[in-house]
Amino acid sequence: MRVLKISLFLVLFLIFFSEASAEPAFPTYFAVTPQSACAINLNWDQSTPGAYYFEYFYSTDNFVRDSTPGRVPPVGNLPGVPPAVTGNFTATTTNLFQNTEYWYRIRACDSTSCSQFTTSPSKITPSLPGAPSAPNINSVAAVQRGRVQDVDLTWATSTQPSNYGGFSIFRSTDGGAPQFINSLPFNRKNPPPLFWRDLGLSLGSSYSHYVIQYESAIGCTVIPSNVSGPTTSPNNQAVFSVPSNTVYVLRGPTNLDGSFNDVTINLTWTDNSGNEDNFGVWKSTDPAFPSVNRTELSLPANTENLSDSAWTDNTTYYYKVRACKSGSSCSVFSNTHAVSTGLANPVLSASVLSASDTSGIGKVYLSWPGVPGATSYKAERATSTDFSNAVVLANQSADFYYDQNISLGEVYYYRVEASDAGGQTARSNIEDVHLNYLYILQGVAFANAGEGGIGWIKFSSADENGVASAIDYNVLIAKDGVVSGMAWASIENGRGYGWLSFSKSDSVGCPATPSNPNCEARFSTSTNELSGWARFYYPQVRAGESSWGAVDAPGWVSLKGVPQFAALAPFSKIASLIEVTPFAPLASIINFASAAGTPYGVRYNPSTGKFSGQAWGGNVTGWIGFSDAECDADNNIAAPVCTVRVTSFNQSPTVSNVIIEGPPESWCAADPFYRVRWDYSDPESVSQQAFDIQFIELGGGTAAFSESVTGLDGGQQLYRLNDPLTELAALTTYKTRVRASDGNSSSTWSESAATTTPTYYYPLVDFGWTPMPTTTGTVTTFMSSSTDRGGGISSYDWQFQFGSPSQSANPAPQTVFSRLPADASLTVTDSGNNSCIGTRTVSGTGSGSLKRRIFRER
Repeated sequence: MRVLKISLFLVLFLIFFSEASAEPAFPTYFAVTPQSACAINLNWDQSTPGAYYFEYFYSTDNFVRDSTPGRVPPVGNLPGVPPAVTGNFTATTTNLFQNTEYWYRIRACDSTSCSQFTTSPSKITPSLPGAPSAPNINSVAAVQRGRVQDVDLTWATSTQPSNYGGFSIFRSTDGGAPQFINSLPFNRKNPPPLFWRDLGLSLGSSYSHYVIQYESAIGCTVIPSNVSGPTTSPNNQAVFSVPSNTVYVLRGPTNLDGSFNDVTINLTWTDNSGNEDNFGVWKSTDPAFPSVNRTELSLPANTENLSDSAWTDNTTYYYKVRACKSGSSCSVFSNTHAVSTGLANPVLSASVLSASDTSGIGKVYLSWPGVPGATSYKAERATSTDFSNAVVLANQSADFYYDQNISLGEVYYYRVEASDAGGQTARSNIEDVHLNYLYILQGVAFANAGEGGIGWIKFSSADENGVASAIDYNVLIAKDGVVSGMAWASIENGRGYGWLSFSKSDSVGCPATPSNPNCEARFSTSTNELSGWARFYYPQVRAGESSWGAVDAPGWVSLKGVPQFAALAPFSKIASLIEVTPFAPLASIINFASAAGTPYGVRYNPSTGKFSGQAWGGNVTGWIGFSDAECDADNNIAAPVCTVRVTSFNQSPTVSNVIIEGPPESWCAADPFYRVRWDYSDPESVSQQAFDIQFIELGGGTAAFSESVTGLDGGQQLYRLNDPLTELAALTTYKTRVRASDGNSSSTWSESAATTTPTYYYPLVDFGWTPMPTTTGTVTTFMSSSTDRGGGISSYDWQFQFGSPSQSANPAPQTVFSRLPADASLTVTDSGNNSCIGTRTVSGTGSGSLKRRIFRER
């Protein structure tokens, strides 16, 4: 019996050992199917348990010398292992070559061994699509932005690319060899506009551009800059069209100057292009050159002067000129030059910016268009129209003035006098400003809660349910009933119109009606009603429309009146009429159930301190509600703050310790930046709700860059200016200043110490390699795609961990890795000895993310 037990144990041990040491069964039904010119799908079964993972190999010479490995899964074991699994499995090999024969074999592996290979008949990848037709650039526009210019390209194509195609964009500078600048991949589900903006180009150079369309297939490697494809070394499986038409951006004319000799206006400029077809001269009496007030003149090539005899007395004309080629390709405009046919009278505008009943002071902004020929302006303030007690505020060359810290309780009168070098003077109109306030308004009105309306209209810069502004503004009512100041209309939804002015100077020319005959906005203390007109300042035009229309003259809002609808019935009829305007949803939400011809208006209730009722903005804004009934929770401003009311302001906050930081490593980054920090405090512990920030050149007074940030929640004291050299001049010293708002009032400006911008950004390091993924023992070719951002690349320094060779100064070196993963690093140095380094991890599965840092700085 003892011998029998021992024998049985030995048999069981041998059976177990035999099963444990057996290799997995090989895969069956192995099939390969070309998916595209660059991808082949694999499919196989594993019907016998034992596989932890699969190894496959493919070759272009039936495994004589060429063999590329793959693995399913790429790392680790199959889901559920152990125990070993069975079933049907798939994989896809990509980055293959078109029209190439491939052999495949596969085996199953466990933790200790692998099965025999299963092979499949070879397959030939199909061809890539045919080369697409050349695109056509149909528009090119150069726009000056500070000290650089941007060029906008728009093109069309007769053959829409697939999801694997796109466009390569090339630029030539000053007639030099074309250089690839970028690519625009295509996506048919969400096709991008066929548009490219070439940013930050020098104003002193000429440029030409063309576009090449490329096409490829799923799984293909595409190098958009290598338009000689398809190629196998490097792997670039794409076909390319011939280049599009070439468009030109010429050097713009400069030094536009001119004068008036009592007979003609004579202009001169410098022709910097030399190959233009003509010059385009724009002329207007408005420095904005609107299309309705603009004359466009065309002059022959090589012209550098113009004599204009079309003028009238005491008129200021503005001119600018550009060089054009082929009709639609034009340079940026020259400087704008103004010529006056006599010293014109300044046109003065005076607006109340803000007032505080806690401090008892207000702020008034004076502005006037500059008068050509004037060398100085004298601004005066008085408390009577004869200016017998006038105070000279300034003798200056600037065309604006902030009159600050003015005591409330008075009506003030302002005028400006222009003077030229010969002693001739011209005096402006007189503007009155009422600072003897009865009420300071605060809160929010609302126009059309549905789609199509402009949303909320805010009556002060104070915080309203988290919506505040860093710019001080109020709407104010004086003791004599004069309404002044500004409200702000929401622009978040793209339908708002910005500033709504109640100031007298902006009400001139209103479309007066019998029920609302006076333009000036006023408040009656006997009836507690508003009357007159307000007007949107510089209104936007809705998409698809060319103007605001003659009936609803630009931006007018009537504060009182009778609805001017034909055959008005109850409000249901008014609603039906509104439904044919872009503001149809207004009909369903405004609670205005009045009969035909019933007067509308805005009324104040002294017992509650609130306003109610509606104003009418025509087909521009529809009804504007002033009371709780017109609030809409969908716009995040809910009752009771969605009501215009009488309130007071708080004490102003303080900003201090402004610091500007430009980390050296920022200049090597893809997105260089400055970071600004500051301290904020408020006497009433109210958190910061908004701020203004400005960069001002040292020794100058005008901001080179400014931005207002609103809608903060919690008091952000940090700002990041990305790509600063697009806004600021290179190698220039700046100070940064910040002012902040607690939602009710703003601090004074606080400045940082000075900082100097770099000459240019340092090289942007980037590179790739082929094949990707690579393997140990394989010759791997690296390719730099680094970008020179101003200094000119002077050298490359490659370092390859576990590579042979381990370093190289070649722009496109080769190495063989003995171990993977391994780090590959590239240091790029420019002619200014500024170096940046980028590192990627090379593995058998693809590329790691690129890590950039500064290496050294001159």
